[in-house]
Amino acid sequence: MGVFAFYLVVAGWMTVRRKEGSVGQFEFGAALIALSTVVADVTFGLQAANSPTGLLDGAPAPPYFVVAAVVRPQRPGVEGH
Repeated sequence: MGVFAFYLVVAGWMTVRRKEGSVGQFEFGAALIALSTVVADVTFGLQAANSPTGLLDGAPAPPYFVVAAVVRPQRPGVEGH
């Protein structure tokens, strides 16, 4: 969870530093990391859901899917309107 907190702090910092309307290498890298995390969490969730016990390393499937939903990259320009 510390890596996710670090990601949030650095992404916020880069948001303030970057010129408005521009996208740089950091944003592409951050989106790739977030997408990789989503793929991993969905994979782990499916493994847990399909295991005989319904667990993966002692954790049930739903938390993996919740983390994947929270971490997934957002579309640029969508502010919840």
